[in-house]
Formats: sequence, structure tokens, C-alpha cells
Amino acid sequence: MKKLVYIFIIINLFWSCSEKISSKTEFQFVKIPIESDLYFYTNSGGLLGSVEEINFVSDTMNLKENKLTFFCYEIYYKIENRKIIIFAPNSSVKDEEINSQKELIEFKSLVNKTEIDKISKDYKKMNLEKISIYDN
Repeated sequence: MKKLVYIFIIINLFWSCSEKISSKTEFQFVKIPIESDLYFYTNSGGLLGSVEEINFVSDTMNLKENKLTFFCYEIYYKIENRKIIIFAPNSSVKDEEINSQKELIEFKSLVNKTEIDKISKDYKKMNLEKISIYDN
């Protein structure tokens, strides 16, 4: 009987913690300075805190439509010719999401650790800006 009570308490604690973690709905939107409406927001969470997202949206009221999500903790970008050029690990984004945003976003994939380390170290010299989940 005592074991059953402990199991019930553990399940209750787990359930209440997971609800608090997954119910974060308020985001701080930052406008990208291009002519079209494009915003980004960052999100981290998950049960173990291992979900890291940088999201781009054109409509802050509808976060599911035309959303481009990078599953990483930081990306780098610059603005050229009314487009944002994003440098991020190749594995952090889905190709179909990139293709749906081609008119506003150009993606430059970083395919190995050497490229990621170089940009991380020299992004200011390369006239890039950084977006990180830790800055917002």
C-alpha cells in the first residue's frame, strides 16, 4: 500500500511539472528589419530542458502558419537585398520549411563542426548578427 501511495505522488508531481513546462505560450517577438513582416522568437523547454527552438513567423497571431523553426540554440544572419540570409547547422531545419519561405529567407547550411566553430568565433568580423535562445 505504501508503494502505491509513493507511485501516485510521483505520477502527480511528474504530471504537474510537465503541464507547467509545456504550457509556456507568451513569447517575446523581435521584428527583423526588412520590408516584409518577419519576426522571430525563441523557445526552450521540454521535460529535460532539451528542446531549443528559434522560430520565424510572419504573423504573430498565428504561430502555426508559415513558421520556420530552427532546432538549435543559436543561428547567425545578415540582411541583404530585402532578404535575411541565415547561417545555421544543416540538420537544424526541415527543407520543406525553408522552401516555403524562399522569398524572405535564404538558408546557408553549416555542414560540419569546423564551419559552425568558425562562424561562432568570427561572426562579427563577417558582419553577421547572432540570435540565441540565451539572449531572449
